Amino acid sequence: MTDKKPIKIGSPGIGIMGTRSVERRKNGDVIDTRTGSLAAKRIGSFFLLVEDALAEKVIETIACDCPNLPRKYIFSGVWGNQAACLFGFLMYSKQLEHTNVPQFSILAIDDGDISELEKGKRLSRLLKGNYFGDELKAAKENLNRLMLSFRLEYLDHGVKKGLPEYNHKRWFEEIKKEEIIKINNPSNAYEDRQLESLLELIEFSKSIILDDYHHYYEELKKFTPKNTLTMFHMTEYFILDSIRKYNRDKWNFYTQHIKEALISINRTNTENFVKADIYFESNRS
Repeated sequence: MTDKKPIKIGSPGIGIMGTRSVERRKNGDVIDTRTGSLAAKRIGSFFLLVEDALAEKVIETIACDCPNLPRKYIFSGVWGNQAACLFGFLMYSKQLEHTNVPQFSILAIDDGDISELEKGKRLSRLLKGNYFGDELKAAKENLNRLMLSFRLEYLDHGVKKGLPEYNHKRWFEEIKKEEIIKINNPSNAYEDRQLESLLELIEFSKSIILDDYHHYYEELKKFTPKNTLTMFHMTEYFILDSIRKYNRDKWNFYTQHIKEALISINRTNTENFVKADIYFESNRS
């Protein structure tokens, strides 16, 4: 004997999305049968720990080449907060191993301006004492695998503040007219003016010299092109996307390993949700 309760979703006879039948058997098994659109599982987002909004913009630009990455961001502020936050996620995720709730998928990504030595010191201070349990030890050992860094090229040029922005500036200024023409192939007056304004912006960028390159994008926004430069009002995205398109080698150096990690974590996250015998639903009003 079973307790079987069919549930219809939608208006009777019109616009039915699907059906769900939940069967609870005497031995404790629960058989959840779904049809129609309800047969597809909702895949939750994975989490990315990044330092600030600029790092988020870098990842959003990476995602231009990677559709279907359901992601949510957590801003850590200074990079040193990432290890503690990630450690908490790992400990909670560990408690979900023997439940039907998918484990958290998460990566921490710092700006790339922290040495491996400093990272090691931060991780070594994460746990105090000699008598913490195996769960904490295992979580700490997993941190290195999940803590990634953007790669910066220019690290020894006397720049003390704003190294990520300084590298963006240098990579943007390396863009050549010939490369823009090869990729865009301008064929009318509007596209010619766009090219002219972009080259003007590159020259303007070369004139910016700062003690703190955190202010680079603020200075860049002071540029007034002779012609309207499409998307320049979204200055950070504009510069990052220009590097992605016209200085591809440096963009790949900066982000290719992050792109591969995003693809990998998305695959793992999807598998976790598909395998879980639980159906999540979006809270849509």
